[in-house]
Amino acid sequence: MARSRNTQRKAAIPSARRTTWLEWLGLSAPPRPARRIIACGPRVYRPTKRTVMGTESIRVYGWPSRGGVIILSGASRADFDYLGWDIHSLPRRRDPDQDAEDDHCKKLLLLGATWYDSERRYKLLADAATNNRSVRERFENKQLPAVTRKEGLWVRVGWPSTGGLWVVEWDDPVFEEIQDESAEDYGPGYSEKGGLVGLARDMDERCEIIERIGGKFFACLEDYDGHAFLKAWEEKTTGEVGSLVVTHFVEW
Repeated sequence: MARSRNTQRKAAIPSARRTTWLEWLGLSAPPRPARRIIACGPRVYRPTKRTVMGTESIRVYGWPSRGGVIILSGASRADFDYLGWDIHSLPRRRDPDQDAEDDHCKKLLLLGATWYDSERRYKLLADAATNNRSVRERFENKQLPAVTRKEGLWVRVGWPSTGGLWVVEWDDPVFEEIQDESAEDYGPGYSEKGGLVGLARDMDERCEIIERIGGKFFACLEDYDGHAFLKAWEEKTTGEVGSLVVTHFVEW
């Protein structure tokens, strides 16, 4: 019985608490700030974007009334000058007026942009270019239409102040194993010097670089006899491997 009372007495004595250094100095710890929880909403898909900025490059989009999507990859200062854009405030969304959007699309084609059947087709090719194994296997196994010559081109165009145009284009080697068999090599071979084009401060300097890396001069657009989409606005009526998918303007 006595043992039971001793046990109860011990249980009633509170356990000793270690004194903190703040209490030893006669101070009190500041209250902890309320925990902040930042909730991120779902990623919003922007079907009618104008520019997309990556860590290494910028893509410019155009949404033609005819369908498909026109994308200028690796856009640089000279391209923005040609488009009449301020590099400090690049537009983020397309023009709601379709006629104005079509005019923009024509300019992109003159800069060497690619006209894809749809944004989905572009994303498949972009994944294949970055060596996405599952996507490349689908191309290799003929589960996806092969990359056409036009889709697989690396193209840069310069418009000198003296008139005419300079064009350099070649088959991009990243698509070599999944490209259509009709896409044979031609013109100047692929060169790592192509990256120099992006360093041009203006169109005239770009033209000098294009000439230096093996580009070709044309007195006018009508004389252009390459394989890129430069004259596609007047000539293109169907997609490369399917139908041209129309994407309507969406306000956001």
